Amino acid sequence: MKLFSSLWNPSKMVVVFLQLRKEGNLLTACQYKKDGTAMQSLETFESVQALLKKFGNSKAYWLHVEGSGVLSRLVDRASGYKDDLIINGDKDDFYFSSITDGEKSIVSFVRKNTVSAIEEAFKVAKVHLLGLSCGIVPSVMAVGASGFLKGEFEVELRNEKILRFERKEQAKEQVICNDRYMSPQDVTGEGILGSFNAGNMVVDFCWTNELVKTAKEEYVQHKRFNVIGVGSIFCVFLIVLVNYFYINQLNQEVAELEEELSLSNNNLSLLGQLEQERTRKEQLVETSGFTGNNFISYYLDKIGQSVPNSITLTTMDVFPLVEKLKEKQKVSVDTKKVQLSGLTASSVVLDDWIEKMNRFSWVKTIEVVNYSKISDAQAEFDLLLTLSK
Repeated sequence: MKLFSSLWNPSKMVVVFLQLRKEGNLLTACQYKKDGTAMQSLETFESVQALLKKFGNSKAYWLHVEGSGVLSRLVDRASGYKDDLIINGDKDDFYFSSITDGEKSIVSFVRKNTVSAIEEAFKVAKVHLLGLSCGIVPSVMAVGASGFLKGEFEVELRNEKILRFERKEQAKEQVICNDRYMSPQDVTGEGILGSFNAGNMVVDFCWTNELVKTAKEEYVQHKRFNVIGVGSIFCVFLIVLVNYFYINQLNQEVAELEEELSLSNNNLSLLGQLEQERTRKEQLVETSGFTGNNFISYYLDKIGQSVPNSITLTTMDVFPLVEKLKEKQKVSVDTKKVQLSGLTASSVVLDDWIEKMNRFSWVKTIEVVNYSKISDAQAEFDLLLTLSK
């Protein structure tokens, strides 16, 4: 019987050994890998509760019974062999473990009431007890198709046939299994879990096949739920963690974009101010007349040439301001005006110069804004010349 082969079967198992003794039963346990290798030394426990506290409730457990209350026999395989073994009693009051080659069987059996308290303790604790065995049978399974076992019993198998089965002496601390020195418990653990193949030999443990199958399916469901549940929780945690870092990254990008937007808004505001300044200056140039085709340079040159020797021209203000310049107000100039200031020797000389300039075709009017004598030989004046085009 190949017990553990699928993905969901136990990768390790705690084998609990109940040794029946006259001076008091001994409870020991060891955890084994699926190949039967012991993961630590055998430990002794006062109770099932203490044992479960050590290994935990989620592990897979197997109970093996040995000691003075367990009998092992070699019998011919027949339908009524159990009745032949139980002389005084009911076979239903006993647990049987057996291995057969088709003709002969090695059978170990023990009264159920000797292990009922331990079974009940595991049941109350709601742990996964996957099976129960007794006597020498699991150790025989560790021998394999061909080999031998030497200890309390000497067993020899060849090509899956039982050649010899003899009881020799009391249990020893070490037995020989296929030239290997091992503890009896490790041989039993290997027989239950390890690297063996029962082949065509039929193996039965104390529980019925239906009970073993049910216990195994319950454990598989439990393990599957734990693996899938933990996997799902891990996936959810991973998704939350990824989202956390992703959101942090997005928040950082949003902060950078907001900073860039703020800087862009500042630049746009500055650009708007520069556009307004540019418009004002363009308007100033536009209203100044420098861009127009009105020969202003020619006019100024003619005025300069017409100045008499006895007149000193001190100021020539082209396109004077209409009014005093104010902040954030459009600059307004009079493109038809030229203001002239200077000094003259007499009013007669000034009148002659005004008359001369009036003869220019592009002069519309000349207004004397100011005339003041500084001395008998000199006077200052301000003229406002209006252009006709």
